[in-house]
Amino acid sequence: EVNAEDIKLLNKDNQELFKTKFVKDFSYYSKTSKTLDLSDITSIVEDFNSEKEYTKVKINNGTEEAPEYVSYYIVTNEVSKQEDKLIITDSSADLYTFTSSDEYILSLIRTYISKEEVVESSEYIGDSIVKEEVTLKDAIQSIAMNEVVKTYDETQKENSFLWIGSIWVADSPFKSSIFTFDEYKAEIGENNVSEQEKDIYNSFMDDLREIKGRVNGYFILAILSIGISFLSMWLGQRGTKVKNPSQKSNKIMLFIMPIIMGIFSILYNSVFAIYLVVSQAISAAITPLSNLIINKWEKHDLKKEEAKQTVVDYRRK
Repeated sequence: EVNAEDIKLLNKDNQELFKTKFVKDFSYYSKTSKTLDLSDITSIVEDFNSEKEYTKVKINNGTEEAPEYVSYYIVTNEVSKQEDKLIITDSSADLYTFTSSDEYILSLIRTYISKEEVVESSEYIGDSIVKEEVTLKDAIQSIAMNEVVKTYDETQKENSFLWIGSIWVADSPFKSSIFTFDEYKAEIGENNVSEQEKDIYNSFMDDLREIKGRVNGYFILAILSIGISFLSMWLGQRGTKVKNPSQKSNKIMLFIMPIIMGIFSILYNSVFAIYLVVSQAISAAITPLSNLIINKWEKHDLKKEEAKQTVVDYRRK
């Protein structure tokens, strides 16, 4: 559960197991050992905003002829605006460096990596070298995707069935074995998923779909459900010897019902399609036996009825 202030981990009974603050911005300022000395260096104030706590300054550590600017930050209260000029009021102000959220999280990721994977002038994340232009998304996914793929491989042993990649997806060549977010939301119910989860889901599942995704099936369950359903109904009608006044409508249903079963197998997940196939197969298997019992019972009732209708007359004529 995520709201504007907190992230809560709840169990199935909606009891709170863990709670932490919901933070979007991990950026921070760090005080350096250097101080601003206006007597021997030139400073330029940038991005001044009186409402912000810090103001960016560019300090020339070179000369006027060959400037070498380095960016630092000073407390905004030490800058004043006079007419159109920005003036630093404290000639020995403390200098701060700024670490963005991305840089902070990336440093945590690099800390996570074992020292054996770090070589001189390069840092490895998974199988990828981390260079200056690497994005935070790339860094996280280089580590996380290995675990995502590993977990997917382990769980798929329980979720696959013969030729079917995922039993929770329809047996269709037009369906991927890995849900898109919209398919996932439709499967478990919109009320059970928040839109805030979309970015998290797509960050990993889109890449997983490219790595491990495949067509989920080939309409085999639909074909089986149609064939076995037709066989079950045909055996049922063939084995009944008693004349039925609705025989014509039964012949129509002999073709309509299997088609309906096939449509259900395509529209719903493979679990439901497997249930249809198995139930129809069981029905087809026991139909000859049930027909035999019914026919025996009907013959017995017929003989009993004939015996009642037979009258023997012993009177003299």
